[in-house]
Amino acid sequence: MAASPKIYHGNFTPLPDADLAALIDAHPKPSSISHYSYGTAGFRYEASLLPCVFVRMGIFAALRSASLGGEEVGAMITASHNAEPDNGMKLA
Repeated sequence: MAASPKIYHGNFTPLPDADLAALIDAHPKPSSISHYSYGTAGFRYEASLLPCVFVRMGIFAALRSASLGGEEVGAMITASHNAEPDNGMKLA
């Protein structure tokens, strides 16, 4: 099987730490959640509780990809035909 093409070309400029912190601060964890859990189905919660997860996992995926020289890191937003608690996010 052929290797996936790299998407990183050596010209990545990361956001300054202050900008990353501001992005995280703009999407705080709801006070009703003491901690999030990640299971085989990923993060799975009511949609209104997920924006802070999406921001943090997006940052994590970008940093992970950069640390691997541009290897692909998958992030999947799931929206189910079932009830809202079946919405979520997975990383691959």
